Amino acid sequence: MNVPDFWNPIRNWLHGETGNMRQGDKGVSDNYRQLQDARAAAYTFDWEKTDAAWYRQHLQLPQDLSGRRFELCFDAIAKIAEVWVNGQFIGKQIGMFREFKLDVTSALKPGDNLLAVKVTDNLETRVDKQDVQDIAVTVEVTSEMLNNLPHAIYTGERIAGIWPPVKLGVTRPVHVAEVFAKTRLDGTDVEVTISNAGSRDEQVNVLMDISPANGGESIHRSQPETLLVKAGERKTITLQTGLIQPELWSPAKPNLYDLNIILSQNHVVQDEHHTRIGFRTFEVRGNRLYLNGKPYWLRGGNHFPMAICPNDEALAKTFLQKAREGNMTITRTVCAPFNEMWLNQCDEIGMAVSYEGTWPWLMIRGDVPSAELLHIWRTEFDSLIKKYRNHPSVVMWTINNEMKFYIWDEGDLLERKWKVVSDQIKRVRELDPTRPIVPDSGYRRTEARRPSWADDGDIDDLHAYYGWYNPTFFHSADLSRHTTPGRPFISQEMVGGGYANNDSGHPTRAYLFLHNTPQALVGRYAYEDQNPDYFLNRSRFMYKELAEALRRENRDVSAGIIHFAAITWFKNVYDAKRIEPYPTYYDMKLAQQPVLISAELFGRHAYAGTTLSRRVCIINDHEEFMDLPATELIWQICAGDQVLSEGRQPVAPVPYYHNIWIDVNFQLPDTLPTPRTEALLKLTLS
Repeated sequence: MNVPDFWNPIRNWLHGETGNMRQGDKGVSDNYRQLQDARAAAYTFDWEKTDAAWYRQHLQLPQDLSGRRFELCFDAIAKIAEVWVNGQFIGKQIGMFREFKLDVTSALKPGDNLLAVKVTDNLETRVDKQDVQDIAVTVEVTSEMLNNLPHAIYTGERIAGIWPPVKLGVTRPVHVAEVFAKTRLDGTDVEVTISNAGSRDEQVNVLMDISPANGGESIHRSQPETLLVKAGERKTITLQTGLIQPELWSPAKPNLYDLNIILSQNHVVQDEHHTRIGFRTFEVRGNRLYLNGKPYWLRGGNHFPMAICPNDEALAKTFLQKAREGNMTITRTVCAPFNEMWLNQCDEIGMAVSYEGTWPWLMIRGDVPSAELLHIWRTEFDSLIKKYRNHPSVVMWTINNEMKFYIWDEGDLLERKWKVVSDQIKRVRELDPTRPIVPDSGYRRTEARRPSWADDGDIDDLHAYYGWYNPTFFHSADLSRHTTPGRPFISQEMVGGGYANNDSGHPTRAYLFLHNTPQALVGRYAYEDQNPDYFLNRSRFMYKELAEALRRENRDVSAGIIHFAAITWFKNVYDAKRIEPYPTYYDMKLAQQPVLISAELFGRHAYAGTTLSRRVCIINDHEEFMDLPATELIWQICAGDQVLSEGRQPVAPVPYYHNIWIDVNFQLPDTLPTPRTEALLKLTLS
């Protein structure tokens, strides 16, 4: 059994939801499904009948273990794990995404050691939960509870295995336990937690060193601070840089630094803790979002293929690079939290992240879940926040996806549900006061029933499906009716042209036979016996024109759009060597240019010899926050390589984070190459 991996085939959203389809999923990629089925079928056990399994790993250690502390770190295990070392029970964990660490020092010995982990996926009888780190509630775990544990958007009951990496850390008894860098544009305050797992009090010196991740001299090295840490104690201190001048992190320039915390005694280093950080700020001011003190419009796409390929580093690099080349600067971890490897790549490549919780559709119907389940969810989310809050790419937290109870619940039930969410938002603020919060992806204060005491985060978020489930942008792209004055308004799920499959580019099968949405766009040409170009070209048009219309119309009322679903803009999205963008990717690359020229074209048919009088919008979201000087608009109407007509027009300076409109008369030629000519309008700013 490979570690890390699930022991079952990965099923996730379009790659896993059945949608009442006999094929067992929505038909977004038969090829990916077959690869996953083949992987699971190749095991020496029947995964479909496996409710629990033992993992065993031998560790060889040197003869002298004195003065060392050993910590076993699991990034996560799905869903219940019992850990044993050399026959000694060490600890137990419940949940799918929570990192947990176990001190295994007392159980290890020189020479050969046996690590055994029992992983449980499904229960037929009750078992009593033994003491678990940080979980005070005593829980009786049942099959019903197990199957209702937060599992993001992974589908099916059988989701199991040691699926992220496992590490063994070796330190001295007194060691650095946690580091949290609260960065500013001119420095950072670093909370450092020192733990003493030994049997005697220890006096240590603590200092920090910050240097560029790509090499170079330190930009700050503090003076040592002396600290007494009693036996069994955890003590937190704050180290401050004072005023320094770091290179800032942004999607355009993802500058990174190595933060090293060094513990020493009598000039001998006892522990050294490394954290990769970036200096940046991301905040709310009025109805705008600010990156590094500048207003920042979100130009993004989601979701990404992390959930179906969580440990494929080559794919993470390839996909994120393509996303950035496609002018996406931010993504949302849709219903499946990113892991360490994917976030490291986001840090390095320059992809900002809205980090979403693990329980989509929590409380959308029915009563509030049990206190035990809610405790597991909160503890898990807390763990993720503490683990990933040093990543500069993570710019905001989103509590969950589409809980929606605030639309239709009322009375006592509404208040009890709001207490769950409000308490969690307050908890997130305690753990990380440096980032804004979306209370629920899909939440708008304008439509929510909310008690006055409830904390509903900082940002509103619309989910909309123009031309897929909702009317197209031709009807209206004005978002002002959804907004709350003085509060940022974004969309983290904006669909323009539907979901192409990853194999051929045809519409994802379930939408053909269950929703009939592709047929509404291209009729019978949507079916799989037709050329997929019909759907792909219609989809690219819908996505691009929607993205441009939203940017033209909503500068003053919205703070940005994250378009959905980027995972369907690629062929072979799961394969780093064979991934290939569909036409939608290239058109969205144009629509999300930092500096965009966009003509307001609601009619696309014209006659030779006539003049089209249209408004053109120049949009300045320059990645380096620069104003545009006076420029010239050059327009051409082309048929293939032939220029049919052209013109020029001066354009006034455009300040950063502004749109300006100009009126342009496009003169069409008196004669055309053919009675009906397919022409292209090209706009260039020079």
